[in-house]
Amino acid sequence: MELFRFEARKMLKFNRGAIIAAVFIISELVILLLGDNPVNREARLYREEYLSALQMVEGPWTPEKAELLEELARGQGAEDEGFKVLYKQYLYVNEGRENRYFLDANGWAGLLAERAPDIPLAAAVILLAVPIYCGETGAMEAVSLTSPRGRRLFGRYKVLLALLAAGALSLAGEGVRLGFFAVKYGLPHGSYPMQSVELFGFSQKSLPLWGAELMTAGLRVLGCLELAALCLAFSALGGQF
Repeated sequence: MELFRFEARKMLKFNRGAIIAAVFIISELVILLLGDNPVNREARLYREEYLSALQMVEGPWTPEKAELLEELARGQGAEDEGFKVLYKQYLYVNEGRENRYFLDANGWAGLLAERAPDIPLAAAVILLAVPIYCGETGAMEAVSLTSPRGRRLFGRYKVLLALLAAGALSLAGEGVRLGFFAVKYGLPHGSYPMQSVELFGFSQKSLPLWGAELMTAGLRVLGCLELAALCLAFSALGGQF
């Protein structure tokens, strides 16, 4: 394990891994701050009125809730902008009563929405993984050849370090997104069905919202591990920069 700790310190300090990770996290946050737009703009614009109306019916569909909303739509709710947002949501929930619940879904919609390729994450994984082999091939060759099981031992530690770094970066990026949407919009009722968010209205999967987030985060981690492994393969085959 001492050799592994040595390799980790070398990656973080001499290969500037700590700086790369910090720049990546800052980049992710800046991209979210500058590029995020609520999926349901009206719910954001009339947030207080919408949340006030939502408190009456939050949760699964019931005949009593439907009757109440229909009655309000014919009366005092007709001119209330926040209620109009809720009524549109009611029409959506009414089409799939079994697995569509009433909730403020903007946070979950932003968190789970299909996103563009994460260029900062890919760049960070490449910048961390490639030098693990490339930067020292010539110098370490003699050491590994003169150590018991040296080549295999060094190789295992380097692969493990690259995969751990890639997985940690992916989880850190997901943590930034989770914190951002939790603070900006809120992530209420994670146990509600994922179909409660209109983006997944016709999904056949039966997952709660937290389950959908864990599944997508796991897939992104897997993608980062594959990218790190690919970088290691190319750098080992190339031998050096």
